Formats: sequence, structure tokens, C-alpha cells
Amino acid sequence: MQQARLLVRAGRYEQALKAYDALFPNGMPSAELQLEYLQAESSLSERWESVKQGLEQLNAAYPGVPSFQLALANHIRRRDAADPWILATYRQLALRSDIGTVAANAWLRALDQQPISAEVAEQYAIVASYFPSDTAINRANRNAQARWELSRRCAKIPPIWPNYRGWR
Repeated sequence: MQQARLLVRAGRYEQALKAYDALFPNGMPSAELQLEYLQAESSLSERWESVKQGLEQLNAAYPGVPSFQLALANHIRRRDAADPWILATYRQLALRSDIGTVAANAWLRALDQQPISAEVAEQYAIVASYFPSDTAINRANRNAQARWELSRRCAKIPPIWPNYRGWR
């Protein structure tokens, strides 16, 4: 088991999966090990869909388990950071005392992947309101609010060349 985990840390995912498969030829003996296996497998981009299905099955078999919900949301974020389900999941998990900070940071990563907009700026403010004493989260919120304000100001500036017809 330790060898498989070391291989994952070393970024040797194919070898790690083979080590897990050799240890557990009949499948993972627990949901936590299944999650560990799927997270290693998720590092292989060609297996994105099968990992998503595996994470969805885990969530269906064990509804309401925060680490399984977070793993699925993080996996989907790799392809669609604006997915409404992942944003709602991050928001819900950020309120938990056990996994809240991890979920909040994942939420911030999802927001960082999106173009700035009123909705995105509002979500940054919500995350910051959940963690008023977290300097990194509040700095991210301030930066997002500044980007949003700059974006709004730039949208008001008329184009310089609208009537340019070339040299006469």
C-alpha cells in the first residue's frame, strides 16, 4: 500500500494504479481506498470520464460524505469550472467545520478559472464572508473586486478608432 501511495506522490500514476490493482485484484476493499484509487486515476486525462463515473457512484452509494462530494466537484472543475453544481457544492461544503477551508480554497480555484463578472465577484465576496479572518481568502476577494471594477470601467471607455477611415 505504501509503495502505491509513494508512486502517486512521485507522479507515476500508471505504476501506482498497477500497484493498487496487484494489492486488491477484486477491487478496493473500502470506499476510502476507492476514492484514493480514483484520485490517482484522475491524474490520467484519458480516464476523466471513467473517474467521473466512479466518483458519481461513490457519491450515490454514500450520499452526504463531504470528502466524496469535494472529490467529485474538484474532478468536474478540471473540465468546467463554471458548472453550477460544483459551485453550489463548494458553497455548501465551505460552511462545514471539518472540510470548510479546503472547500473554500477549491471554490476560489474554480472562480479563478472563470472570467471576471458580477456573479463571480459576488461569489468571491461570499467566500470571504464565510472566512472573515482568513487573510488569503480576503486578499483573493479584494483582488477579484478590483478586477471587476477595472473591467466595468474599461467597458465604459469608448473605442479609440470607431470613425477611423484611414489616411486621406
